[in-house]
Amino acid sequence: MNVKNILWAATIIIAMVLAGCTSNRGNQQYEEVEEGVIILEPEPETREEPITEIKTEEEIIQEGIIAVLDPYANFTSTWARTDAHFFFSRSEWQAQQPEYILYRLPFNNIAYGEQIKLPGEGEIEILGLNNDYIFISRWNGEWNLHGHDYDIYRISLLTLEAELIDTGTYFGVPFFHLASNSIIFSHGDFEGRRVWLEALDLNNGTRHTFYEFNSDNFESGTGWRLMENDAALFINSGWYGVEPYSDFILIDRNLQGVQIQLEDIYGMPAPEPQNPGEEFIFGLGALWHSNYVTIDGWVYYLWAWDVRQGNLNRIRLDGTQNMLVEENTGIASLLKVNNTLFGTVYTETPYEDAPWYEAVKFSYEEDFSVAKVLGGGWHGHNSALILSKLTGTDMVMVVNASFFRVDGHVQALYCTESGALFTLYDR
Repeated sequence: MNVKNILWAATIIIAMVLAGCTSNRGNQQYEEVEEGVIILEPEPETREEPITEIKTEEEIIQEGIIAVLDPYANFTSTWARTDAHFFFSRSEWQAQQPEYILYRLPFNNIAYGEQIKLPGEGEIEILGLNNDYIFISRWNGEWNLHGHDYDIYRISLLTLEAELIDTGTYFGVPFFHLASNSIIFSHGDFEGRRVWLEALDLNNGTRHTFYEFNSDNFESGTGWRLMENDAALFINSGWYGVEPYSDFILIDRNLQGVQIQLEDIYGMPAPEPQNPGEEFIFGLGALWHSNYVTIDGWVYYLWAWDVRQGNLNRIRLDGTQNMLVEENTGIASLLKVNNTLFGTVYTETPYEDAPWYEAVKFSYEEDFSVAKVLGGGWHGHNSALILSKLTGTDMVMVVNASFFRVDGHVQALYCTESGALFTLYDR
């Protein structure tokens, strides 16, 4: 099992369980929500701390590390979900200045979207959520070896009122740790080549450092992943956090940390052939999971060394009738959701020498033409346009990914059940 490829896939596709989307067709709408700002004053500590067994890092390693990405995770730093809504952050350019926005889409009508008006300025990162709040940060200014200046807010899921709960300079995006009801911050000391993790307990306002480690990764990025058993993974690296030399710190529900390696992390299982048709295309070699789909008795697959001149083929499930469907398609990836076929396709670029792709829905029953364009973006050097299924729903998500950060930014959401589309793509 190629763990690097598995972590790559799991980083892109974070699976959660949710009822299928039911939404109405129509033009997307926007509505601003009024802001409210309340400075959180920590209450005096009155609770007794639970007695927990503190294990050393050596004891944890001797017992064996099991680090499994949570297939039901409900947020990343760029999007989050509740039973009723989907949230995502984006930056848009207005008069040559970036405008940072937090969107909320109702799952029962994703074509309708609203912008949540927030206090403060700067880029918006999602830190996590619980039953009552979604936690976000805003930062601006130049990143340096000590990090960014962050303002941390919690937003009521009921009223959408925002409360400022912390401000400070931190080495990377903070994180809301649900099990301990804490915000976790990372700090960096470039001269000492040291990184440490600090927790702010939202129950009583106290802070404490709970893990320190040495590092050489001071010019990359940081990110977080939700793990099984209420654990979290701190990643000190960019490029989707898949480099073997990245820092991976596994933090359990009691805020006990241990440094692990890339090969200790497990995510989605590698695909295996399910029929003779898939066995045939697996035998061709160098086949990614996004290069084939099985639909309506056929396995459609891409076979080319240069995707811009790539050929689309298909073969019966029983391994017969292997044939060419179309030459020089420019299709880079395929995805099937609810017997609907999607893909990313190389297209004429609006920018000189930029590899531009569009995420599309195919009309494969007829002539494999494009039935709907969902989104678009660069796909190539240091960037990627990604299609993924929001597991447990009937929805497809379009993501613009950069290899210099752990999470990509959502651009569009499409419901295969109703045909409703919310997209920021306006080409």
